[in-house]
Amino acid sequence: MKFTPRALPPEAADASRGHDRHPLRELALLVAGIAALCAGLYLLVALVTDAVVRRISPATEARLFAALGQSLETPEALPADLARQAALAERLLTNLLTHAQLKDFPVQLRIWDRPETNAFALPGGTIALTTGLLRCVDSESGLAFVLAHELGHFHARDQLRGVGRQVGFQVVMALLFSSSGDLQFGASQAGQFVHLSHSRDREKAADRYALELVMAALGSEAGTAQWFEKLGEQGLPGWAQMFSTHPATKERLAALREHAAQLRADPPPPRR
Repeated sequence: MKFTPRALPPEAADASRGHDRHPLRELALLVAGIAALCAGLYLLVALVTDAVVRRISPATEARLFAALGQSLETPEALPADLARQAALAERLLTNLLTHAQLKDFPVQLRIWDRPETNAFALPGGTIALTTGLLRCVDSESGLAFVLAHELGHFHARDQLRGVGRQVGFQVVMALLFSSSGDLQFGASQAGQFVHLSHSRDREKAADRYALELVMAALGSEAGTAQWFEKLGEQGLPGWAQMFSTHPATKERLAALREHAAQLRADPPPPRR
């Protein structure tokens, strides 16, 4: 019997071709895919949240989140110097509110007994200033800018949007990756970086709003730059800014100076 050897399969059909794909490349593709998925889901959640927020009145928001402001630990009595600063903050806030176009928003100021230099706005209309910030700020325009920045968040409904986006995104992640805790954690972390980008955009918008509001209420923005320079001395180191929701101080200061120059060259119409 004549033996006829079978032809070997061409090299192009070698099953080992798949081994040419480097594991790191596979990992990079997986990470990129998860990041793209998270970004898309976050944007979808953001759209839904924004639509819902537009239907919630400021009065309703204040009723829903009134307990947040009340939960802050406030000092029973302030030293004389801090009492003067707190009284100045109240007067500035009253002045700013006359120009802030927030007539339907019940804004209240609370002094939080904490040593760190911080200020923030809570859903429902509470602006919190720490005693550490009152000790640090040394100019009327600097304190006015801090308050106006938080009013900018209220004007854009940033607090309510932020809460809705984070809660909604976490719910979506839990539903999609409930069977895998590792995947849920990884997706949530990827979503946090997307949220970080949006947070920084909102901070920049609040800075611009604050600068316009201070100029409208006080007639000048002089002093805000010095406040940021002082704040930068106590801020995060440069390498940590990428993990902060606030833009880097140098970047923030440059943007404010540029916007101030634009406002001086082309003043906005008076706020009503």
